[in-house]
Amino acid sequence: MNSKIAVIMPVYNAGKFLKGSIESVLAQKFKDISLICIDDVSIDDSSKIIEEYSKNDSRVIYLKNDENSGPSATRNRGLDYVYENMPNVEYITFVDADDKIDENTFEK
Repeated sequence: MNSKIAVIMPVYNAGKFLKGSIESVLAQKFKDISLICIDDVSIDDSSKIIEEYSKNDSRVIYLKNDENSGPSATRNRGLDYVYENMPNVEYITFVDADDKIDENTFEK
């Protein structure tokens, strides 16, 4: 994927908020983005939600940790993924799984 912006989203038991957060990223007016969702071994429906979005939108990349690592290590895993697989990314940002962002966030 050759997106201009990579959005890294660590996810842990965020099923209650996750759809809204993912939708807010995918609804950006600036469309040249990739969303890397990393499930930190959630025990709720978070992994199913991410998997569904990744199947329906090629901008969503689904990664899953082998063991619970916490948000910092999970963000770092996302950074490693971007550096190893997305050489043309110009900007990297983080959005938490319970955040919603304005549709103009990346356009600005």
